[in-house]
Amino acid sequence: MKKLLTLCLCAVLIVISTAAFAGDYAGMKIAYLPKTLNNEYYVALGDALEQAAAEYGIEVVKIAPSATTLYEEQINMVENVVQSGVNAIAIAPTDATALIDPCVAAMSAGIPVFNVDAPFTEEFWTARCGTDNYQGGYSAGEWLVELLGGRGKIAICDGYSGNAATTARYNGFKQAIADANAEIEILGEAYGNCEQGTAMTVCETSLQLTPSSTPCSAATTPWPWAPARRFFSPAERASSLSASMVTRPWFKR
Repeated sequence: MKKLLTLCLCAVLIVISTAAFAGDYAGMKIAYLPKTLNNEYYVALGDALEQAAAEYGIEVVKIAPSATTLYEEQINMVENVVQSGVNAIAIAPTDATALIDPCVAAMSAGIPVFNVDAPFTEEFWTARCGTDNYQGGYSAGEWLVELLGGRGKIAICDGYSGNAATTARYNGFKQAIADANAEIEILGEAYGNCEQGTAMTVCETSLQLTPSSTPCSAATTPWPWAPARRFFSPAERASSLSASMVTRPWFKR
């Protein structure tokens, strides 16, 4: 993860640099705008970026909306950091389409935009450091088919409607099951809204209605594993999957 963010930082430095020596980076600011700062993955990304940037004397400003579904807040954040005069923006968009216009406006103002993790629906950005979410979901589907011996009943706790990253994982996951011609029945699907408490309720309801099912997540850590820790023994947790655990190695560099 740190290696990924270091590569991303190098791209930032190449673009924003107008000086001949690295020492002249001092005083520059990068705005890090993740979907949330209540998720350990985005916190770790921000910490790694901050640590790498500190080596060059660059300040990292970390701001996130109060909920991953509140894209309007993130739009305002993009506009505000542009007005504040940051030198670059690294963003994981809460909405793959709604954040395009403000980010394009930032680039028109001379501020490079780096897409981190969650993709946009269009490739307008300066550079992207992220994952192949479809392939990650597909790999999780293959894993599930193998664990269940090609037969079983599952329930899916997805991210939230409009989330391009989790939708791609969901599509890849279901396609893998279809390609394997597995006798796996999906008994129910619901959104956990990328919130641990909501996901816990979804999984609990699923188990009450279909006690023989294996909850399977197609969204982001850490919240899918909380229900797994609560509802399953260590031996059973292996079949409570999170596609995000499989997508992490799929970094595009």
